[in-house]
Amino acid sequence: MTFCQAQRTPIPPPQKTRAQLLDDIFIRLRDPQNITEAPLGTVLRRRTEQRLVNQKQYLEAKRLLKEFQARYRRLVRGSLQTVLGTTLLPPACPPLSESQPKFGRFLKFMDEFCQDPTTSDSQS
Repeated sequence: MTFCQAQRTPIPPPQKTRAQLLDDIFIRLRDPQNITEAPLGTVLRRRTEQRLVNQKQYLEAKRLLKEFQARYRRLVRGSLQTVLGTTLLPPACPPLSESQPKFGRFLKFMDEFCQDPTTSDSQS
């Protein structure tokens, strides 16, 4: 007659406190394999180049945002004038998709909303 003995589940080790975890991290940081040596001039040059790239991207994004805000304001103004029955429309703007090829699909979508009201809009 054989009986299956139920095995006990092992008790997990007690979890470390935050202080113990931080201590382990600091000990690992002291390991010399974590230190990378590089000439200071090279590091500073890379940081300057990266800062210039980031600044150019920031200025480009800022310019695109201002352009988008201006066109959005014209769109809202034109919509309000159409709804309120005023005949004054904002001056026609060049299609957005022609000015910035990077954002083709989005700008084509925006061009649809920047157009003058069509006959299909006025039939409703």
